[in-house]
Amino acid sequence: MSSNDTTNLRNFVNQAKALRLLDLNNLKYYYGVNKEPLEIHEKLSLYKGPKFEEELINRKEISNKISLWDPSKDPLVYAIVGVSGVGKSWLTYRIVREALLSEANIKAYAIDDMENFDYPKDRSLLLIDDSRVSESELKEAYKLLIKAVKKQEKEVTGPIIITTTDIDWDTIYKTALNGLNSDEEKERLKSRTVIVNVGKASKDEMHKILDQLLGGKIPISNDLKEKIIENANGLPIILRYFIEGKKAIRQKDIDEIEKDPVKYAAKKIEQFYLFDCKISSRRKEDKKDFLLILALLGAILKTKNVVLGEIDKDALNLIYGEDYEKSYIIKSLDALFNEQKKLKTKQPKIGTIGLTMKGIYTRFPLFETDPIYGEIRPIHNSVKKGYDYLFKSIFESYESEIDDCIKNLRSQMYNVEEYHEVINGILKELERIPQNYFKFFEDYLKNKEKYKRYNNKRKKLAYDILSVEFLHSLWYNKDIFELMALDVLVNIDDIDDKLLHGIVNLLFNDFVLNNINALSNIDDFHKLFLGALKSNDEYVRSRAWENLTKLIDRGMIDKRDSDYFLSLLKSRDEKVRLTAWENLTKLIDRGIVELESVKIRKNYFLSLLKSSNEYVRLTAWADLTKLISKKILGKREDYFLSLLRSSNEYVRLYAWYNVLELMDKGLVDYEKVKERKNYFHSLLRSGSQKIRLTAWYNVLELMDKGLVDYEKVKENRSYFLSLLKSNNEYVRLTAWENLTKLIYKGFIDFDKVKERKNYFLSLLQSENKYVRSRAWENLTKLIDIGILSKDYIKDNK
Repeated sequence: MSSNDTTNLRNFVNQAKALRLLDLNNLKYYYGVNKEPLEIHEKLSLYKGPKFEEELINRKEISNKISLWDPSKDPLVYAIVGVSGVGKSWLTYRIVREALLSEANIKAYAIDDMENFDYPKDRSLLLIDDSRVSESELKEAYKLLIKAVKKQEKEVTGPIIITTTDIDWDTIYKTALNGLNSDEEKERLKSRTVIVNVGKASKDEMHKILDQLLGGKIPISNDLKEKIIENANGLPIILRYFIEGKKAIRQKDIDEIEKDPVKYAAKKIEQFYLFDCKISSRRKEDKKDFLLILALLGAILKTKNVVLGEIDKDALNLIYGEDYEKSYIIKSLDALFNEQKKLKTKQPKIGTIGLTMKGIYTRFPLFETDPIYGEIRPIHNSVKKGYDYLFKSIFESYESEIDDCIKNLRSQMYNVEEYHEVINGILKELERIPQNYFKFFEDYLKNKEKYKRYNNKRKKLAYDILSVEFLHSLWYNKDIFELMALDVLVNIDDIDDKLLHGIVNLLFNDFVLNNINALSNIDDFHKLFLGALKSNDEYVRSRAWENLTKLIDRGMIDKRDSDYFLSLLKSRDEKVRLTAWENLTKLIDRGIVELESVKIRKNYFLSLLKSSNEYVRLTAWADLTKLISKKILGKREDYFLSLLRSSNEYVRLYAWYNVLELMDKGLVDYEKVKERKNYFHSLLRSGSQKIRLTAWYNVLELMDKGLVDYEKVKENRSYFLSLLKSNNEYVRLTAWENLTKLIYKGFIDFDKVKERKNYFLSLLQSENKYVRSRAWENLTKLIDIGILSKDYIKDNK
């Protein structure tokens, strides 16, 4: 490989590491969202253009603009700014989520490296949240603005969305302007940058947030609520800090609220981790515990990604073995536990990681844990700043608002050089942890008996291993690491869907599949895979079935598994059963199950046609003729005819919707279908707008085949006309779109439609861009048939 090739490869790898693709779950965690944010900050001030002129705008309008983004004219950069703790990240999450869920095919990427950033090829939103990058990295964000301006239009695939404070944004923007050479480039940055200002929450909004945080579990009087909200001064983060760790809220708690979130965070760190600095009359050796605790917190806050497996003492004791005494992290966790014991705590809680029926939990106040990938992060950027404030107060400043704590610590602790020695030791240790896990995997697989005593904690160990694998997915020994991690994981009993969700990416890694025989226990792998096929987790189940043929081709699945697959065809879980029937041909074609064994179970598929779950029912109907053509299902005419008069309107609707295809395949007799036409007529006046709309959509095709009566349809036309003014915009839009043919056939009176034209015109101004776009597409058709006139449109443009 030439030096140029090596350089190009290095650049490609660096660019790949600079961006991280976020799905909806990752997005939620990226912006620190535990529950779906409430509808606050609905009206916002937006500043745009070279002079940043103010415009009041609805939040949904911003989402729509982003989802319909045009590289030739729309903003290259959105800055969502406001004071610390005002709810900027929650707002940005909602805006980005709505854009991702829109009709546009958009992907979201977190920018992890400003220096090596480049635009992906697909339509994208490129995100930076100040809580997800260090202060030094945030300052480098000006490079993104310069790159956005200098790129050619066709290379820019989406807007950059930066969420930060007003002050930090001002620095980023001015640095970028100074870094541009030409006036043309500077003007482009000014005209293609939009600032969204997030103001403080209103009193009503703060009430909503507080109620959500309390969740009905913390007793509090209305008077105290009012005082908390008053002291929080429109900053949601203050409420979050205040509720953290509380079992009850009393009057004296109100006095602890500080209006400055940074100083408030410092107080909370002191309260939770330094235990109000009650260190008087301690031995000198004991007092060093505070230094270790402080250094551990500093390392967690300083490191970009820290995961469960790096701070779980149970796991660390295992992977270090006899060398556990050399670990700074273990020493720091022990210090945290020791201090709690000295305070006569029955069992140390802070710093522990455990399992419940709901999954993994961590007890690190002011930090939250990603439930899928196990990453630990502060609940808000002000936690980092609060720590810095506390650190400077202890080691540098002689004036502080937390005097008692600082005086005690300064007089009793070791000096700042020793602190840096400890924190640097922890930082280096965090870097080496994957190598320690690697050594542990080797020892575990060679000496499984030795680890039997850990059986009751092996499930927690699985979460730890997955977190380390996720964090170090670009580790230089990635493939071998993942193969060995999986080899350990398959030995763990009682793997649930949450664990499977993480394991599935290892399970179906091409390197793993190609080296499957290297696993020490093929039987456990086989058992894990079969369990994934019937997982309640949609992602796990679909990935397992997608990879079924690969495992058959590698001999991992064979005819001995026939009974298991046949049992899935009659699973009580309808989605599992449906997926098994959908994949039957793979199993039959490769001789895993026999056709005759499947046929005797066909009633389990047919019952899915009547499922109360719409997704299951629709998918089953879509698969019906395919299974019949493969001779898996027989004719069963009586059964299909019975569905045409089902008492369940949804079942009846989709039976009639598919009846023409059943007739074409010779599965039902024409005359017998015609005898049941009144069961279709009744659908035209259904109380459900959705059923009624679909029935009217289908009526013309059935009419052409002589399966419905013209006069009966006309008798029910008022039920269609009511759809033209439905409160549901999608129903109303679709009714207007299907209007023309019904008028031509004489079912619907032209003048009656004209009377309702304003209900269509309102769709042209819909806030929903999908509805609005389709309405405009339908406008010319309505003009062509005379429902609307060109003059009327001009007068009301």
